[in-house]
Amino acid sequence: MNIHHKFELEKRIFNRLIEHNRKNVEPHSDAVILAYEHGLQVLEDMYKTSQQEEKEEIAPF
Repeated sequence: MNIHHKFELEKRIFNRLIEHNRKNVEPHSDAVILAYEHGLQVLEDMYKTSQQEEKEEIAPF
C-alpha cells in the first residue's frame, strides 16, 4: 500500500467518523467532531508536506 492510498483510506475513515457524529445527538458529539476535524487537518497537512519533500528529493535544483 503506497502513501497516497493509505492517506485516502485514513481520510475516508475520518470523514465517516465526522459524519456519524454529526448525526449523533449525544452531549459531547460536538467535541468529538472538533477532535476528528483537527485530526483530519493534521493528516492532510502531513500528507502535503510529505509530497513536497518527495518532489524536492527528486529535483533538488
